[in-house]
Amino acid sequence: MQITVDDALARGGTGRFQWRLLGIFGLVWAADAMQVIAVGFAWPSVAASFGVERVTALQIGTLFFLGMFVGAYGFGRIADRIGRRKVLLLTVAMDAIFGLASVLANDFTFLLAMRFMTGVAVGGTLPVDYAMMAEFLPPKNRGRWLVILEGFWAVGTVVVALTACTASLAGVAELSQTGVVTGKSAMTYLWSNQLVGVQGLMEDKLGVAMYPNTAEMIPGSIVQPSQFVCLTRDSVDPEAATTYMSAFVNDIEMTQILGLERGIPSQSDVRAALQPQLTEVEALSVEFFDKIQGKTAPLGPPPPSGANEVEQTFERLAVAVLLKERTIPEVAADFMQQAQAILARA
Repeated sequence: MQITVDDALARGGTGRFQWRLLGIFGLVWAADAMQVIAVGFAWPSVAASFGVERVTALQIGTLFFLGMFVGAYGFGRIADRIGRRKVLLLTVAMDAIFGLASVLANDFTFLLAMRFMTGVAVGGTLPVDYAMMAEFLPPKNRGRWLVILEGFWAVGTVVVALTACTASLAGVAELSQTGVVTGKSAMTYLWSNQLVGVQGLMEDKLGVAMYPNTAEMIPGSIVQPSQFVCLTRDSVDPEAATTYMSAFVNDIEMTQILGLERGIPSQSDVRAALQPQLTEVEALSVEFFDKIQGKTAPLGPPPPSGANEVEQTFERLAVAVLLKERTIPEVAADFMQQAQAILARA
């Protein structure tokens, strides 16, 4: 008795094998979505990192999607000849290799080439894994399973969006667009633990200097703690909590692990113990901190809730003025509106 492929699949039903396929193909689908969506988040940083116009930076998207077209057409036909499994393994490997090469690119032309090849790889995976999944599903449940597979695209999209949001909150996006990085200005304002990140985005060596004093000779610089570690009045064990807080900022072994990640240690002996493991840029920030002791203004009261977001908003909007994309009155009005909204909800 002869039966069709669909009849055989219907008799076999679905089980562990199909769930494994769904997991594998779903991860590939999510990774493809991340590559596609990342284009929209990455181009501003690309423009700043390589010193190109924003329109030019958008070419990473153009070539990526062109690569997807080539990959989908080419690998789709190849898969029909040599088998989908071989093509899927090849395109996934290409996606990983060329995607990693994109991260390490130090030349814009090379980056464009890598994004095109990544697009070819992504374009090759999309029709292949979808078709492979469909080929192992009974007709009755095929549509439902393929919809679940497509749901992994949303998973990849959410992961990229959350990653971009985290990077933005951490200041990564803002650092890549500061004037000293883009070459639009000779100086900028930075926290000590941002020096390493900025230096990594530029070739010129960074220097540090104090703000000038006012006409009344009031120092223009202050030393501000990177974080305030507080003890609540209802603490169960105040003595243990106080010991921990003290160790967090004064213990040499603990601070050697933390390094300068959360700021420069206030204790001179701790700074001296860290000196051998500091990079050139980190050593520069510590040397600056040592030299300004006794030359700064008193620290003012803590800023109101939402002040950090207001500051970030100002810096972000100021870039548009520096790049002559918007006028000062226009940006000032926009800043006041956003700042008021931030403080109102804080």
